[in-house]
Amino acid sequence: MSKKPTFSDRTSVRAVKKTVAMALLSMVPFATLASSATSIETTMEKTIRTDVRTQQEVDKQLQAIERHEKSIRELRLQLPLLELEKKRLKRNVEFLTKKNDAMQKAQADYDRAALVIEDDLFGWVAELEAAVARDRPFAQAERQQRLADLKETLNDTDLTVGEKYRRVMEAYGVEADYGLSSDVTTEEVLWGENPTTAHVLRIGRVALYALTIDRQHGAVWSDAQRRFLPLPDSAGVLSDLADHIQQKIKHDFVVAPMIGVK
Repeated sequence: MSKKPTFSDRTSVRAVKKTVAMALLSMVPFATLASSATSIETTMEKTIRTDVRTQQEVDKQLQAIERHEKSIRELRLQLPLLELEKKRLKRNVEFLTKKNDAMQKAQADYDRAALVIEDDLFGWVAELEAAVARDRPFAQAERQQRLADLKETLNDTDLTVGEKYRRVMEAYGVEADYGLSSDVTTEEVLWGENPTTAHVLRIGRVALYALTIDRQHGAVWSDAQRRFLPLPDSAGVLSDLADHIQQKIKHDFVVAPMIGVK
């Protein structure tokens, strides 16, 4: 039987191993040991830097998560307000929809009325033109130009019906005002059988006279014959009447030859 090793024997073995290890280390060059140490140190530094970068990225991700969670909490707090705003907007949309429907209906009514009024305006201008043709011949150039302007107005697509209506009513007003005023104009008139240039004296729509340019002869308009008829011995009176109308002279009253020519 083999002998069991004693404690002293085991101690001797350890000592031998240690001695062998030291001997082996003493055989390794110092430069190799230094290089190994440097390599180990470099590897450790790289590992440490990698760990630091990894930790920084983790920190950034955690911060981003915290921000998102904060935003979610804030949005949850705003949900009741958003619901109220949604209801308010819904009410506004319903109100504006009803208002728009009403405006469209009003516009349709206006368009229909505008068509009727515009058609009437053409008829009114035609009636005004006929009235001017039947009327006594005074301010002919002015009145014919007004009628021409009215016709152009009615055909102007850039003007509203309201503006066209205003201008037609304005023309009617001017024609009506002729009955409240007096004036003297120089026009070509039918004197007897011959056309001639003369002063035309208008006293409202009561009477219409003509006075030759040299103020030597007078005439009165005949509605029945549609021309001026000579009015003997009227030149002086008509001359004074013309000056009075033009305010060249003033009288308390002026006598006008009101004869019953039909």
